[in-house]
Amino acid sequence: MTTFYFVRHAKSDPFRGSDKDRSITEEGYIQAQKLVEVFKHIEFDLLITSPYQRAIDTLIYLALDRKETIQTYEELKEIRLSKKPIQNVLEYQQLMKKIFKEPSYNLDGCESIKQTQDRAVPIIKELVERYPDNKIVVGTHGTLFTAMLKYFDEEYGYEFWKSLKQPDVYKVIIDSERFELQCIEHVEVSA
Repeated sequence: MTTFYFVRHAKSDPFRGSDKDRSITEEGYIQAQKLVEVFKHIEFDLLITSPYQRAIDTLIYLALDRKETIQTYEELKEIRLSKKPIQNVLEYQQLMKKIFKEPSYNLDGCESIKQTQDRAVPIIKELVERYPDNKIVVGTHGTLFTAMLKYFDEEYGYEFWKSLKQPDVYKVIIDSERFELQCIEHVEVSA
């Protein structure tokens, strides 16, 4: 069994800056520091993340505390929903409902949930094969994380995505031989 701790990034402003370069807010940095305490009694072997700045910033204090290097994977970046920024919250939520209901749907020729799964899930599979009994912390994004869970279980979708906090941590155990989801549990992150 490979154990993953998926860490959704800390608080960021979704309407400020480019998706790739947007960092976390001042509140987000405080939240990132608190993750050190969350992982105080959790051992892990590897620290990986999306290449997006907010995901890296969320894990930086944990990496410094453990003297670990953060490895980035381009395939773990957040889904690109639209070619133009979506500034309207209602429009954004409607799009999220649609893409989880219709995993092959994409807007403006951007990514669908299915395409996101096709690039991200093979990285998770590679990690499971390479580190079959290890514990891996993964800095991630809400839509990407939900899409990966949906790959294993169709029940994951809009409602789960909507329930995610910034930051949020989920322990996910995957059977290394059959590449099947064995367990998912929420890890409490105090505000």
